[in-house]
Amino acid sequence: MFQGISYNVEELQHIKAISQKGPIVFVPCHKSHVDYLMLPYLMYRNNMAVPYIAAGANLSFWPIGPIFRALGAFFLRRTFRGNVLYSKVFSEYIHQVLLEGYNIKIFIEGTRSRTGKLIMPKLGFLSILMNAYKNGACDDLVFAPIYIGYDHVLEEKSYLHEIEGGKKEPESFLQVVSARKFLKNRYGKIYIKFHPTISLNKLLEQDGTRFDEMLTKDQNALCRNMGHRIINAINTVTVITPHALVTAESGIQMHVGQAGDVAHRLSYMVRAIRPLAVCSRFSASSQTTEWGPSMTPSVTSVPRLAGKGCM
Repeated sequence: MFQGISYNVEELQHIKAISQKGPIVFVPCHKSHVDYLMLPYLMYRNNMAVPYIAAGANLSFWPIGPIFRALGAFFLRRTFRGNVLYSKVFSEYIHQVLLEGYNIKIFIEGTRSRTGKLIMPKLGFLSILMNAYKNGACDDLVFAPIYIGYDHVLEEKSYLHEIEGGKKEPESFLQVVSARKFLKNRYGKIYIKFHPTISLNKLLEQDGTRFDEMLTKDQNALCRNMGHRIINAINTVTVITPHALVTAESGIQMHVGQAGDVAHRLSYMVRAIRPLAVCSRFSASSQTTEWGPSMTPSVTSVPRLAGKGCM
């Protein structure tokens, strides 16, 4: 189905070291339902504690719901509006999870991106996490922004249907049964890129303030700032895949109407993009582990660009 997972070993080991000091909130972008499985699987294979995963209530149907719950998922409604009791109980649950030192994975965009571009952050869950931090659930609130990308997204046809104005099909058991056909196809590689963690304590130290001493409006402003900071961090480690480059070149060719030398234009695009690449503390190393179909790791040198834009 997939040819393997490409990720940087040093990045993951750095995250692993930080997770031993306290809970981490993993915040990946959301492009596919496969996102729910890839990061926990990668952490499991690297002897890391698998996080609790925030999933939409639309995925709680049988048999997916029990399977996801067994893998660490907990389900939440799209909105808490008008249900004070539900909001209180859920907030207390998150407080207890952090208090006991468990990691959490959330999708800050709130839904899957149908275009591949990042979506503006939804701040409700982030506000709950910050309130738990304020109430002493953890000593520090550490966020790990993560890019998860694919050569070929599994839900491509349904995304095109929705973009063209079609109605979204609700997730159901029949969809699970029909999904067997996807197992026969090949969807290329999965790319996972970790941004350096963002510590709330360090941000507050830079401003010389304490979270519990801030006014409510300042806490809300900090929450918005953190949400956009996380989205920007994911954006800066976006992997520009070969499939994305070829697709972009094909789009330009169709628009301009010139065939020309495809290899030459692709080479030009790479040269144009390279100055935009972001050099994080990890990007100097090109050592990337790839898990292939045999699930046997091999370390290879893979040239990649971590670009500022989503393609």
